[in-house]
Amino acid sequence: MCSESRWAQQVKIGEQILIRGPGSIKPLHPEFDWLLFAGDLTSLPAIASHLETLPETACGDAFIQIPHHDDRIALQHPPGIALHWLVATADDFAKQVSDVTWRQGQPFVWIACEFSLMRHLRAFFKVEKGIQHDFLYVSSYWRRGRSEEQHKADKRRDLAVLNAVKTSVSVE
Repeated sequence: MCSESRWAQQVKIGEQILIRGPGSIKPLHPEFDWLLFAGDLTSLPAIASHLETLPETACGDAFIQIPHHDDRIALQHPPGIALHWLVATADDFAKQVSDVTWRQGQPFVWIACEFSLMRHLRAFFKVEKGIQHDFLYVSSYWRRGRSEEQHKADKRRDLAVLNAVKTSVSVE
């Protein structure tokens, strides 16, 4: 049994446990014209936190991948943000997010989901759409078939490769 779950096997009925909510979220770049959020259920707390703090004039789209239609919840959000609850495979989700109606002005793109899907969407928005680093937040919150520690190691390797590519491109 892994040490992260040992407590669950040992806790007794009636004992108090501490559950912490989402940590602080990285702020959005303040000079966006519109927003695009994309994530799965693991990112829902962060998406909800961002939506709650947006000005009423904010516009854009929030795509949330869910396993079942019953997983939709009410979210506080500006009227100009369209919520898209999608029961979809990773490929279908990526296609629907990629096919979003592109608005005028500077977008801020926020993505948090499974590692492989994150890499696909990151490449699309960086390469195909040319979103600058300051206007793109991309993170994976988990990786299919991998433990949390393995996922963290995968993220470190992925970041090292990205940084190496950036360095080689800027040197040439």
